[in-house]
Amino acid sequence: MIPNCPICGSAHADKVFHIQAFPVRLFAAHGEAAEDTAPLTLMRCRGCAHLYNREFSDALAERMYGDVPLTNVPVHPSMVKRLEDAITWIDPEHYAGKRVVEIGGGAGHVARLLSRAAAEVVVFEPCRALTPEHLPEPNIVLISDIFRGLTPGGPADLIVCRQVIEHVADPFALLSAIRDGLAAGGHAYLEVPDARFIDRGAAFGDIVLQHVQYFTPEAFTALARRAGLEPLRTLAIKDGHDFGVLFRAAARPAVWRAPDAGIAPADGLSARLAAAAVGGVSRLSAIPGAMALYGATAQGQAFLTLYGAERRFIRVYDDNPALAGRRLAGGGQAPPIVQPSAESLRGVDAVLICAYLHDEVITGRLRALGFQGAILSARPEFSSG
Repeated sequence: MIPNCPICGSAHADKVFHIQAFPVRLFAAHGEAAEDTAPLTLMRCRGCAHLYNREFSDALAERMYGDVPLTNVPVHPSMVKRLEDAITWIDPEHYAGKRVVEIGGGAGHVARLLSRAAAEVVVFEPCRALTPEHLPEPNIVLISDIFRGLTPGGPADLIVCRQVIEHVADPFALLSAIRDGLAAGGHAYLEVPDARFIDRGAAFGDIVLQHVQYFTPEAFTALARRAGLEPLRTLAIKDGHDFGVLFRAAARPAVWRAPDAGIAPADGLSARLAAAAVGGVSRLSAIPGAMALYGATAQGQAFLTLYGAERRFIRVYDDNPALAGRRLAGGGQAPPIVQPSAESLRGVDAVLICAYLHDEVITGRLRALGFQGAILSARPEFSSG
């Protein structure tokens, strides 16, 4: 459990959203609905308005992250282009011919893109599913472990850490380790989900057990400054769903104060999230026939967990071939994960796209496969549609 705010240290916070039994593992074991669950309690700090899951602990993390497949694989050219655009935005002067460290290598695509210009890329990725065979470039070194601030060969000129810091209980410790891992004059590109997306649209499907912290740019950059990282510029990603910040190594400030994160008061946000969840149930209940989900992701699991008691989902579509044959856990169900095809779409009357940031591409793919049923996107406005 996290007793104090991870940003300002305040012990005073208000409950915003609660799920009593969120599956600990993304995929169900042995084809059955996951029995291992944990509570999720989203809190809003009274001191700085930061959002965090109070229930998270190191013991929970050990249960959550085990032998899992690679799940964040780019499966469409638009996803690869987004990675290429982010690397270009960082600016080659910070990595061309230089030493780069990536924390949380995912499926290895970013490291491979960086290796085209960098002298060396060291990848820290504890998931054993990422192997040297995924990273064939001779200037990439894979370390199957978490990042602790020290890297073989000395400090890095650039550290890249995407979609990792929101998963840890002590973000300041990781930010400090990143600062310690930089060479003098080095830079860091850090990327996290944007809490304002949840606040603006009551996006309850983005509240997942895997995420501990929900940062705004103000809170995130302030905490990074405390660790000795000076923000240079900020990149809005996926229509404001995420943001990335380019930092420069700097001195740690002698005096520091947490800013207000700018999140709405707890009671108002709590009411909007609850209303959105109820509205989603009502809308799904009005759709006849057999329904499937699209996206075997944490978001997909959130919708399955919240809607599973009210609506049965016969399968989950996902374009990642490594997930075929597994089952998504949540809501007392464990629907099988399959790749979309004309054959697997037979008998399905409606599809709810949980990977809604890619809903236009997915809709086009479903129609190209001949699917004529209802297609719904789980974007925040879904529950009021």
